[in-house]
Amino acid sequence: PTDDDDDDDQVPVEVSSDDDTKSTVSSSDGSEEKVEEEEAPLEKHNKQEQQGRVVRMCKSQWPDKRPGTVFVPYPREAQKQRPLHDTYETRLKPSERLNYRCAWERNCVKAAFLLAGFKRVRDGTELAALRRRAPPLPAAPPQEAYLVDGIVGALGAVLNTISGGSSAVENEQKKENNATTPVKIDATRLAWSASWTKHPSPEIYFAQNRYQKVNHFPGSWCLGRKDRLMRTLNRAKKRWPEQYAYYPDGFMLPAEISSLESRARIDQDPKGIWIVKPPASSCGRGIRLVQSRDVAQGGYFPKERKLVAQKYIDNPFLEINGRKFDLRVYALLTSLDPLVCYVFDEGLARFSTHKYTMRNLRCRYVHLTNYSVNKKSKHYVEADTPEVKEDEAFKWSLEQFFTWLQLNKGIEIASRVRNDMHELIIKTLIAGESEMTPQSQRCFSTSIKRGPSHPQPCFELFGFDILLDSHLKSWLIEVNVSPSLMGGSALDRRIKSRLMSDVFHIVGFEPLDMDIVKRDKRRASKSKSERRFSHHTTARSQSVTETQQKWRESAHFQDVQFSTLRDSDWQMLMRLEDELKRTRTTGFTRVWPPDFSVQSSQGGDHLNSVSATLDLFQNRRFSDALLAKASLTPLDKLFHHCPSGLPTGIKTVARIVPKQPKPSMQQRPSSSKPPLAPPKDTAKTAAQKQYVARRHPSISADQKAKFSLTPPQRIERRNTRKDNPPCAFIAPPSTTASARSELPNLASSEEKTTTLRDNKSRSGSILRTTSLRLNWTPAPRVSRRLSSPSSYKSIATSR
Repeated sequence: PTDDDDDDDQVPVEVSSDDDTKSTVSSSDGSEEKVEEEEAPLEKHNKQEQQGRVVRMCKSQWPDKRPGTVFVPYPREAQKQRPLHDTYETRLKPSERLNYRCAWERNCVKAAFLLAGFKRVRDGTELAALRRRAPPLPAAPPQEAYLVDGIVGALGAVLNTISGGSSAVENEQKKENNATTPVKIDATRLAWSASWTKHPSPEIYFAQNRYQKVNHFPGSWCLGRKDRLMRTLNRAKKRWPEQYAYYPDGFMLPAEISSLESRARIDQDPKGIWIVKPPASSCGRGIRLVQSRDVAQGGYFPKERKLVAQKYIDNPFLEINGRKFDLRVYALLTSLDPLVCYVFDEGLARFSTHKYTMRNLRCRYVHLTNYSVNKKSKHYVEADTPEVKEDEAFKWSLEQFFTWLQLNKGIEIASRVRNDMHELIIKTLIAGESEMTPQSQRCFSTSIKRGPSHPQPCFELFGFDILLDSHLKSWLIEVNVSPSLMGGSALDRRIKSRLMSDVFHIVGFEPLDMDIVKRDKRRASKSKSERRFSHHTTARSQSVTETQQKWRESAHFQDVQFSTLRDSDWQMLMRLEDELKRTRTTGFTRVWPPDFSVQSSQGGDHLNSVSATLDLFQNRRFSDALLAKASLTPLDKLFHHCPSGLPTGIKTVARIVPKQPKPSMQQRPSSSKPPLAPPKDTAKTAAQKQYVARRHPSISADQKAKFSLTPPQRIERRNTRKDNPPCAFIAPPSTTASARSELPNLASSEEKTTTLRDNKSRSGSILRTTSLRLNWTPAPRVSRRLSSPSSYKSIATSR
């Protein structure tokens, strides 16, 4: 099944090869001539490749560390030009290839690739390739025998040896079959950088190298099929019902037919409407409306057919000519781990051809807004028809719709509607990310090593169908994984040609280097054996693990530390920063993680919105938290610790003060009162420090300044333990008489613990405890200054 709502009436045409090949001729003579051209000598092909093609590239912000990407200009139909700043021209090396695969004949796709300098390779997956002649497969040697396990293999080898191989007649028949039967070439062996096809086979994912990118993520059908979309969003709605209230309630039939009938019986509105759709169809086929009273009676739906039933939104926004319409919004997903999403500023508003009414539920031209349905109506006219005004057309651009909304409802309401649409797209992709990411990791875990700078081998373009009700609330209707790219009118050609050029420009393709691909294969085969016996972890990897562990314990993205990131994390940030820079010259806007670099600083609002969105992730990953914190950090502070340095154009760097270690229990001041002030006599303090440093080198500097030991005030006591040196403890000056009265009782314990109560504190009587594993006799300090050491000894002796 296909989700392209307009592909039903798009017959794949046998389009000729691109600028390097000739067109296909229907006659047999012409086909034979084409095969002879395809089987040209290899020397001629190598000579053409050695000449090299000139390709324009986009410069990276780290030109010494990261390669450039292919620059994709706008075609003529886009009526726009892309700026050429930060670009350069280069000539491809003999070992480099810049090719693409395409299974659908779409002019906007082919035009974008051709203008960028790509050439098309054909591997038999195109529909047009099934009608043309493919080159024959190489025949096996006649003397070669393939042994099979057991006696059958041995007998076959003997018979093959006796007969001397295959006969001449059999060889001629094989050649004729190969010449007339279309052969499907293995796409994993071809040199291509970009692929625009249906969902590829698992072999394509497993064999991808660092340069190849395909246009579908594994498992994206969890959003593309109507039944799987309902299952995905219902699971998310159970956890966050308010956040996912934009999706209508629905049931999957026939598994939940009893629940649907019970819901229809207890429904307060007996005239409620349910819309029933096939789970894997398109173009409005099989859609019908059913009333709740018919559903409540039971037996209305067949039990052997799979269907999807949803609550029908019967109050659409009708202030534009009284007709129902929906919005097609395009979203580009360039990464899953971390999740990176862009939304196209342009789109389509598709209107129904008849006035909206609830009297006739069977009229498809009233309740359905599909282009493939309404174009069959006698009232339908194209948007670029000169006799029809723009307001009376049945297809608008998204920019035209928001312009009308600003003029009639105000700028604030128009911006609120656009933000609601962006939030709807983000939440839907977050719900599907929990299913797509595990499947992607399983597919790519066994693939060839791509390296830290090329971790994402996929991208995907989604088409979201959104309906606005009478209160301008956004409702999600469905998600298309293969949106229509057919240009039936000038409006379609302008929007979709810009769309595909911007998609390929943001994704960033690189010329495929055959030498590097072969080197990666050799390294991947060697690393498998080395990884089995390698258990060494460096100090940097251990520190990163500890940092990630702290983030897992706190589950807050602000606990991520940039100073302990790995090289792969920095490569990811650099790649996404280059991707964001290319986005500035396109019609896309990055909605997650939000792009705050061009907005005014509103730290509190940004912090709350990012934190609330991260809570929706079912599986919280370190990469998502890292990217969320990076979006709130200026570039100079973000790349201050980057080993590759700052991006080009940034000169000033804010100084980052390293975080001080937490003080120990002895060094930490009391929470109730400020620490003791140092003595005013600086000369005496220096003498005290010199004396204590000479007699007690193990005591820390804070303890020396706190206790301020002097020779006349020191009281020695012979220690029974040999491992502890003699020392003394002097109570602080703030010790009162009530606190000193408790000291004799405390002095009798082996582990001396002095508890001092300060009555002069502002907050009342506060207990201060200091524990030291030392053997000493606590001696009180009097509040007044003693005249001689003898008087001090007399007081201490009495105590």
